[in-house]
Amino acid sequence: MSSYDELVSISEISKQLTEVQDTIDKMKDVVGIFNLNKVLVDQLADQANTIQDSLFQDANTIRMIMKREKTFPLPTDSMTRRACEKDILEQVRDYKQSFLPTYQKMVEQLLDKKDEIKNKVAEKRQNKEEVPSEDETKNALEDAEKKLQEAVKESPRLQKTFNSVKSFVEKAKPYVEPLVAAAKIALKLLAV
Repeated sequence: MSSYDELVSISEISKQLTEVQDTIDKMKDVVGIFNLNKVLVDQLADQANTIQDSLFQDANTIRMIMKREKTFPLPTDSMTRRACEKDILEQVRDYKQSFLPTYQKMVEQLLDKKDEIKNKVAEKRQNKEEVPSEDETKNALEDAEKKLQEAVKESPRLQKTFNSVKSFVEKAKPYVEPLVAAAKIALKLLAV
């Protein structure tokens, strides 16, 4: 895993997690309104932070070792590097096997509440708040549903094994991006 490409891939996962965390933070604002599982949303937020922090810390350790290898390598560098690489792969597996499927369930739960979302937007419209029209709301929810279906269609690719962080990122991107887009569309309608 020692290549620069792998470190760039870790940065890609970090960017994905940042976008996901933004939607999770917004989901926290609507948990009570839409009967979303608050504990699950909080666990997702904690898990995202843990994965991101661990990946960041391990990637930085590997970067330092790579720099030091050129000038003054330490005898423990190779052992530390292997331990960091192993931890990175474990975090990526956790992201793949636990975090992403749970996040998908939360997005599905949110989009299952289409009628409640429409009602909430209509309520804001009656209160003279600036919100999308009924047609725009309907079209946005249909778009969100299409994005979710696109993500679901791509999810089997994630079940395949990956040889490197880079290969995982390449497989995950067509799944994660529409999933996050679906959540953002629904949350934008709610103006959170």
